[in-house]
Parts: sequence; structure tokens; C-alpha cells
Amino acid sequence: MPLALSITLAADANRNDEAEIRIEANAAVSPLFAQVNPAPLRETFRTTIPAFPARDAAGAEKAARAAFERLGGSRFHLAQWTFDNPAALYVKPGDWNRLRRDLVDRLEARYGERRQTIVAFLANSVLPDNLPPAPAPGSQTAWSLRLDSPALLSEFTDDDLAGIDDIAVTVGPNDTPDSLSRHLGKIRDKIRLIVPTILREREWRQFHPVAAALVEAGYRRWLLGNLGALPVFPSRSGLDIEADWPLYVVNTLAARQVFSMGLTAATASPECARDDLSALLASHADRITVLVYSDLPLFISAACAHAHIGLCRTGDGRACGEDGAGLAIHMERSGGVTVYPQGCGSVVVGDTPYSLVPHLGTLNDMGARRLCVDLRWRPHTPAEARTLWTRVRCGSFTGGTAATFTRG
Repeated sequence: MPLALSITLAADANRNDEAEIRIEANAAVSPLFAQVNPAPLRETFRTTIPAFPARDAAGAEKAARAAFERLGGSRFHLAQWTFDNPAALYVKPGDWNRLRRDLVDRLEARYGERRQTIVAFLANSVLPDNLPPAPAPGSQTAWSLRLDSPALLSEFTDDDLAGIDDIAVTVGPNDTPDSLSRHLGKIRDKIRLIVPTILREREWRQFHPVAAALVEAGYRRWLLGNLGALPVFPSRSGLDIEADWPLYVVNTLAARQVFSMGLTAATASPECARDDLSALLASHADRITVLVYSDLPLFISAACAHAHIGLCRTGDGRACGEDGAGLAIHMERSGGVTVYPQGCGSVVVGDTPYSLVPHLGTLNDMGARRLCVDLRWRPHTPAEARTLWTRVRCGSFTGGTAATFTRG
């Protein structure tokens, strides 16, 4: 914080070995602090200090300034300096250092007081006192399922599908309204289309016309994990666009930002701690989806691990994508991970899935009304997909990690 410092040194009429000193300090506040109170942190005080006639008045000021420039261990730096010493007095460096430490302590106290005001302001902005109450436990829960392909639903029964309100599938570069209609059949009214999480320049050129054609054909429900794809939807009026978890909705302020951009709902980040998620649900239970099962990627890479070890036969990712073979790697400290092909890139997932299934009762009490099972990141057979869906839906899935959810 830039510090403007004014020091006045005056001879003591009663003693020739002391001086009266007046210090006035003003520290400019940051833009965040200025939103609440733009006034600088101000501290003014008077005291006495040992002083003697100076042989060199300029040297006396130089010693004083050198002492107050030693602010490296504090949050302040000397930006402006005024020194008034009409009696040409000299003060030892050790006494200046003592005064500097006293001044910094006083300014830190002012900073602490102002900071409490800022914290209260932010807390009231993000978590207002009058939050709407969460829906009463027992209200209807809407379940959604996220898949790479609708082909994974081939083993699902009509009863299975009846329990799913929203089925999200990834849009491929060759998808057209006609091809999707043939694949989707009776689940067409449940479908939400997924914008690919990664859209590099090549993928963007392929995706843009496909998505525009699908919107034109009446596909109004989308899942967006990449803000760079928003220009595909220049007018979001009439569209139901939900933010996917990579958009990092971890608190109510993030949710409001997403909604202000024209998105209708948001998936809470799997990095939400319990209290964060509780606050999100208290404010927006009808618009927040909670991920209860997923093989979340540890990272996504543009490099194809399979190609680097000679397993890609075609050079365009099709051979990798068709067989879905994963490369298992054992990490000595953190356990196993598997690298799966994704086009001409790779996605890495751990052996342990993310799961809040043991906490379904807690989520219900917190007001969660939109729950999601995400099966996109690890290849599954249709039978495996149905088994996972059934076990999660009825709460019988065991294992997995709740990550940060169990933190307060």
C-alpha cells in the first residue's frame, strides 16, 4: 500500500536533548477496499524523541528517510515523503527505527479495522442474511445422466429411462439434426446436447456450424463447459443452457455471474465444500445441479499418449477412439491412473471415482433437487452404464471419494 508520510520535528523549549515530533501517515487503499470506503488509512500522533543539533541538516533528513524506507517486511511502501526540521535537529537511526515500528503497528491496526468492514460487506453481498429457505426435504428430485453417446442407453429399460429427467450427450463433429433424430428416438424430449469441454481452433471450426444447425433445427437444451463457445449462441433467448462443472461454480457469486450471462442453470463444482454447496442450494436450489457420481478427469491433454508409444494406427485418433483402450499407470504415492484416448488427445482419470452417493440423505436435507450421474470420462459398456446408474440412483453404490465435500 503506497504510504504518504509527513514528519515535523520541533525543538523542545524546556529540554535541549529532546524534540517534539508529529507524524502524519496516509496509506492509499486497494480498489476492493475503496468500493466500501475510499478514504486512506490515516494515522496521526505526537510524541517526544531524543534529538541533538545537527552538523548537517541534509544528512539528518537522509537518516530519517532511510529509516522509514525500510518497510519491506510490512504491507506498505514509502511513496511520498515530507520532512520539516526548522531547528536542524539530528535523531539517531535507532530512534527512527523505533518510531517506524510503532507507526507500522498503528497502521496495521487501522488496516485490521477496515478489513473487518470489507469482510462484512463481501459476506453480505455473497451470502445475504435473508436467503430464501431451501425446499422442504421430500420434494421431487430431478435426475440427469451425462454420456458420450446415446448408444450407452441400449441396455436401459423403460423404467430406467422414466427415472431420468435429463440426458446429456456430447455433440460430435459429424452430427446433424437428422442423424441425431435417428439415434435419439423416444428419448428426444429428454436430450440436452453437450458442448465439448475443450475447443481448440480446429475443434471450434468443426463445432460452430454443427451447433448452429442444431439450434436452428430446434435443439434448445445445451450443457456448456467452455465459455469460448458462447458466441455459438448469440441470442440465448428461448434456450436452456446449463453451465457444466468446469465453469467452476463454487459459491453464490459465481452462480450469479453465470446466470447474468444468460445461462439458466449451473452444475456445482465438485470442489465445493459442504458449506459452500449448502449456501448455493439455499439461494438457487432450483437452478443448481449436484454431481453425485463421476470419473472426473485429473487432466485433459492435447497430446495423444497412445500415439507416443506407437498404438495409434491411423494418425487421426479413430483407432484409439474405437477400441477405447486405456493405459494403466501405477503412481507410487497416489495409486493408479488410466490414460484414455479422446480424439487425438488424452484424458487421465484416477482409479477412484468421485461419489456423493453415501451423502444422498445429507444432500436431500440441504435442499438438492437436481442430481447428476456423469459417465463421460471413462469408457463404459451399455451394461456397465445401466448398472452404475441403477446403483447410484438407489444409493447402493459404495466406494469412491467425496473429495472436499466433507470439509466445513
